[in-house]
Amino acid sequence: MIVTDFLQTATRFGSSPFLVTEDETMTWEEAGLVVGQTSDWLVEQGVRPGDRVALLMGNDLIYFVLLLAVQHAGAITVPLSTRSTKERLEAVVTDSGVGLGLTGRGASDVRLDGTVNWIRIEGLTHLRTMVHGRGTCAVERSDDHDAFLIYTSGTTGKPKGVVLSEAAFPTAGRLLAEAIGVRQGDRIATALPLFHTNPIVYGLMVAISTGCSIAVLERFSPSTMLEQASRLGATGFTYVGTVLTLLGRHEPPPPGSSLRFAVGGGAPPEAWQRMEEWGIEVLELYGMTETGGWLTCSRRGTARRGHCGTVRPDSEIMIVDASGQECAPETIGEIVARPQIRSCMVTRYEGLPDLAAQRWRGGWLHTGDRGTLSADGYLRYVDRLDGIIRRAGENIDPQDVVDVVQELSAVHVAAVVGVPDDIVGNELRLVVVGPEVTVQEIAQHVEARLPREAWPRFVAVTDALPLTDTQKIDLGALRTRGAEDVDLQQHYRRVGATR
Repeated sequence: MIVTDFLQTATRFGSSPFLVTEDETMTWEEAGLVVGQTSDWLVEQGVRPGDRVALLMGNDLIYFVLLLAVQHAGAITVPLSTRSTKERLEAVVTDSGVGLGLTGRGASDVRLDGTVNWIRIEGLTHLRTMVHGRGTCAVERSDDHDAFLIYTSGTTGKPKGVVLSEAAFPTAGRLLAEAIGVRQGDRIATALPLFHTNPIVYGLMVAISTGCSIAVLERFSPSTMLEQASRLGATGFTYVGTVLTLLGRHEPPPPGSSLRFAVGGGAPPEAWQRMEEWGIEVLELYGMTETGGWLTCSRRGTARRGHCGTVRPDSEIMIVDASGQECAPETIGEIVARPQIRSCMVTRYEGLPDLAAQRWRGGWLHTGDRGTLSADGYLRYVDRLDGIIRRAGENIDPQDVVDVVQELSAVHVAAVVGVPDDIVGNELRLVVVGPEVTVQEIAQHVEARLPREAWPRFVAVTDALPLTDTQKIDLGALRTRGAEDVDLQQHYRRVGATR
């Protein structure tokens, strides 16, 4: 389905632009040729249908080309985070059974165990040279065939790999394009890391569905992104809430900008309002990798600030209480979803046979998120059920951070909570009991063991943690910062380190 849809679009819109950067433009026709040749090259490297192929690189035009080539060869794409620690990458590679890895710009030289054959590709010119002269035969597969293995939140411990079928992302892209009114003449800019579901679905799959183009920005710069996207002719861009907040603190799009919409999740009300004042319609949605990227979305002209729109036409949603009973309108409960076709959502979790059964109960996918539904079907996201902290679009399990901190012998006990932040939604506050440990030791340890998004910003070393009447740690009390807190972000600015 992915390859068939892509090749049909490439044929239909041949000379139209598909992928655009500051330095390069690839047409649909050229993309169809290079994807097919790269697929043939992958087969020469020993890739067979059902094999897992990892992608580890920064934002580069060839990322989407390689992703499509892996699909073209009938293999399973495993996007890897360039922000992961070496330990995390090794765990994911082991869990996924990857045999071949493709890496390039924006990723450090990969030095993992010897079970993976890593091939570095230095941009489009290098790729063209590598694959020149090869054929273009695609592998046919059914809609329920495994297509993606994507590792979601979890900073330590066993990785959680979401297995998605051939149908999941293309269906999500087609329905999203219809919901937000994307047409062939649109161009969607993305500065978010391409290993995320966000640019894969809201960018690539929408483009395949409509023939629109994608402007790939190398990195997110809040001071220049809107100008850069406008210069590249973008009509919209993808976001997480942090992106909108940071953009809103800088200059509006330049006069005559083509930007007219933004699509993503987690828009704070103030940032939402600022975008509207600049003539950019915010199309807020709700979803996760497990739901194929999105579940509800604000349609053009119908957005309600603070809400995530209405459910996609191939699915149902409901808000349920702790006993599984449907809640009345505007009552907070867990968000559950049910698709018309099960393969459009998560089919299983790699190596975790019981987890899918836990998430799918009574035919409904239990998201672990809390929200409300209005009487006319508008979803409002509230928070997580399981204590997960949402920071800058990433889900952080506080227990993962605690476990790492408590590896230090001088730490007696630790707790992590989220504290509200205007930019990233929540910052992490770490409170430690351990009179002989220093904040510097803690910072160095967590930075070596945890990905950047899980680094606590505020650290306090104290004599005791507050307790409830039942002698449990009073997490509510810890959400108020104290005078003893060290702001690691300010500290690292002073010493010149990068966070």
